[in-house]
Amino acid sequence: MLSNHTAFSRLLGVLATVALFGASCTFSNFHPDLPQAVAPGYQVVRGTPSWTPTPSLEKEVVWSEASAPTPLEPAEVVEPDEEIMVITSLDLADGALHGESYAMAFELYTELLGDHAETPNLFYKAGFCAFMLGTERPGEEWFPRATSLVQRALELEPQHGDALFLLASCYDWQDEFFAAEQAYIRAIELSPGHQKSIRNLIALYQRQGLDAKADELMEMLRLQKN
Repeated sequence: MLSNHTAFSRLLGVLATVALFGASCTFSNFHPDLPQAVAPGYQVVRGTPSWTPTPSLEKEVVWSEASAPTPLEPAEVVEPDEEIMVITSLDLADGALHGESYAMAFELYTELLGDHAETPNLFYKAGFCAFMLGTERPGEEWFPRATSLVQRALELEPQHGDALFLLASCYDWQDEFFAAEQAYIRAIELSPGHQKSIRNLIALYQRQGLDAKADELMEMLRLQKN
């Protein structure tokens, strides 16, 4: 574990490099102040209606026996295909997340984890829902649950930038200063152009009265914009 001073000094070096050469990687866009939910990706298969109409005569025609043609057999009628909607539990969970129904989405994601225990995005999304529920329901134990889920996502995919930023946010909201600082620094090192992490870290330093560190980061942020 790097010391507080060493990690901050390394961060300044990273940001200085970005200010000179620009960032080479990016994160997803994030909701203001909070990580952004991932939009759902519905998989919908639609059948195309097709049929052959039964022939019909507009008026009665009388034929002689000699010239009467062979009676036409009615063509087989093919019923229109029913619309097929393939909606999985993941689609429902993503839909609930996109609709900000976090409790429903959380329940669906945690059910899915039983069969997909090695899927980092499911842990991330479940953690995101738990995090949002923590912001909506103070006093309940949502932040620790969110932290645990996001940590698992990062165990499975250490370079998961969204999960890393969410982990920092979880620590931040639980007033775990050192853990939040380290997670924000890691997120910035992974994506030096991720200004949301930089601004959150500045705010964290300001709340701790570490104005010198906050000022250095603000200067680096200013250089990045120029």
